[in-house]
Amino acid sequence: MPCLFKPVRWLMAGTALLVFGLVACKAELPTATSTPDPSIPTAKPYPPEPTYPPSPTPNLPSTAGWIAFVSRIDGKDHPNVYLANADTGELLRLTDAGNGGGFYPAWLPDGRQIAFTANQNIYVMYSDGSNPHPITNFNEDMYGVSMPKWSPGGKQIVFWTDYTSNPGDSYINVVNIDGTHQKEWLSGVANAGWEAMVWSPDSQEIVFMTRGVEHSATVLRIINRDFSQVRSLTDYAVDCYESVPCPLDVDPTWSPDGRQIAFVCVDHQFEGQTDICIINSDGSQLTNLTDNSASETDITWSPDGQQLAFSSVEPRDLRGGIYVMDADGSNRMQLTYYSASDRNPVWSPDGKRIAFVSERDGNKEIYLMNADGSDQRRLTNNKVEDSYPAWSPQLGSPGDK
Repeated sequence: MPCLFKPVRWLMAGTALLVFGLVACKAELPTATSTPDPSIPTAKPYPPEPTYPPSPTPNLPSTAGWIAFVSRIDGKDHPNVYLANADTGELLRLTDAGNGGGFYPAWLPDGRQIAFTANQNIYVMYSDGSNPHPITNFNEDMYGVSMPKWSPGGKQIVFWTDYTSNPGDSYINVVNIDGTHQKEWLSGVANAGWEAMVWSPDSQEIVFMTRGVEHSATVLRIINRDFSQVRSLTDYAVDCYESVPCPLDVDPTWSPDGRQIAFVCVDHQFEGQTDICIINSDGSQLTNLTDNSASETDITWSPDGQQLAFSSVEPRDLRGGIYVMDADGSNRMQLTYYSASDRNPVWSPDGKRIAFVSERDGNKEIYLMNADGSDQRRLTNNKVEDSYPAWSPQLGSPGDK
């Protein structure tokens, strides 16, 4: 399934490019700016989020303390979406590989539904795996559909698409959760937006990464939910060719209070690593929070917005550990020290624990630890790779009613 694993390959290839391809090049770049494009129309008043008549739903058990993830445990060609109980390790399979399986699970903010990709479309199901149904209807012209992201208000889903008939273009899509009013917007060069679209906490804006034309910098932009206005968050007045590496700003993530956006940035002195940068959501005060020989990726905010968890990869062996630091870059602390790759940290909704992916026992498995790095233990134990952990947003412990 080349399109499903395309974003993983692209991101890993991008990391390798940054680690190895930029070491020999040094150049100074202009400071990032946030200048409105005069060709873009003035923003219109935001329409209210769509409302739907109440519909009957099953009497679902609490999902507090459960973690969704993706695996081929059953040995089928397609991966499936599973749930793992964070306390007991109990596993539940939610999707059917015979019907296309499931990838990129994303929880509805109330924890009662999960969106995922399958058969080149976006699906939604209840948290117990019942009633899986597509909310998009793409045909064979669809080359790839990216990770769905729920709006914090739980009314809409944003995702990225690439069509075989237009291989040079990529599109941002927003659709209501009942499948109505799907809209798409041409975001730039293909491959520029996989996974990297995040809603603002008020559900009104979406930050995304894009490249405008070939050999241009990868930058961050913000678009209104109704696509009425786009503004630059980062921008660089530089022409990029093979001899001059392009700036790359990727993997944006919005702070819980909506005031700041953290993202992975190429070291702007071109010393061969990726750093963690932070910028105000209005485009002001761009700050590099890290500056060392390692490459930082996989940024995620703590639920209270006070800390950032991330993985740090040494360029010598490409092995990563999990770190946390305060949102201003202070109090950096390493949580994992194993001689294997530890990646993709995800906070529990109460901020007390962190799930992550590790290869310390031979292949990728889901692990858990307390937020201070203590009590590290393996949650899944399979002969195949387990990935994309996502905590249920419901608070409490597994088994709570």
